[in-house]
Amino acid sequence: MPLSKIDEAGLASNAQYTGFKNRIINGAMAIAQRGTSFTSVGNSGSVPAYTLDRWFGWRGAWTANLDVSQQTGWGSYQYAMRVQRTSGTSSTASINIAQIIESINCYDLAGQNVTISLGMRSGANYSGGQVSVIAQFSTAANQTSSGLGNGTWTGQTGLSQNFTITTTATSYSLTVAVPSNALSVALQINWTPTGIAGTNDYIEITGVQLEKGSTATSFDYRPYGTELQLCQRYFEKIGGTTAADIYYVGGGTSGHNFSTTIGMVYKRVAPIVTVVGTWTVVTCNQPSVRSTSEQCITFGSSWTGTTGAGSFASTTSAYLTASAEL
Repeated sequence: MPLSKIDEAGLASNAQYTGFKNRIINGAMAIAQRGTSFTSVGNSGSVPAYTLDRWFGWRGAWTANLDVSQQTGWGSYQYAMRVQRTSGTSSTASINIAQIIESINCYDLAGQNVTISLGMRSGANYSGGQVSVIAQFSTAANQTSSGLGNGTWTGQTGLSQNFTITTTATSYSLTVAVPSNALSVALQINWTPTGIAGTNDYIEITGVQLEKGSTATSFDYRPYGTELQLCQRYFEKIGGTTAADIYYVGGGTSGHNFSTTIGMVYKRVAPIVTVVGTWTVVTCNQPSVRSTSEQCITFGSSWTGTTGAGSFASTTSAYLTASAEL
């Protein structure tokens, strides 16, 4: 029996068929290719450091250590990101967690209202301070926000809205105007931990969504495989299991170079590729990268013997990383 014709008008009006509704990637904090725990994030000259996929952090002028980890979530969220102070001196300087959205994924937001929503809760020892959510655009110096959502709001500067968090999980939202010539969007979450009582205070964030329009809608859950591939456009870990999942062989005379090419998820630009760990090698040197493109990596070794040579990654500490982050 042939399929019935889809009612296109009804399809367009159905909120669940909105395409790439949530422009934040990994807003539910489920993808963690780099690992699930990061210590002293952004502590070297306050240089931003990537943590859970697509999210990076830095600590500004804060003198305490900033740790980030993937934690069990709450409500309908399986995971959350924990931002935690572990040691050092408290300060009114802010701690920052952010994600930059590629321009090709937010081009249609120019001149439109967008709404930001997220779930957030704090640790039991948290005793004060503020958290602000900022949507930063390429030319947004004088933009203002409008259409405030629920929450306890205390102040306004540019595109930021500050609110005091509580020990319960609550969703907050705000609406901002995107300038017509916006090229990219950066969502930034700042924690200013004034009045900290202990060194293990933390906040947890999940369900982060940035969508077109003036109303916050339900979180846009995407299949895990889809979310993983969206993350891998910017960072991909290849290998790192106990199987020989990256394997190549060669031959010739001593000193002869041999290589192989492997494909990957299409990257934003040709990535920076790093060979991590000690690989198992047979009559050859450790592998090195020969060339990269948006689609593939060529890497190999030089032969050191007079018999067949080969190399493979067969442990969790031997793998490749390809980074094309913004």
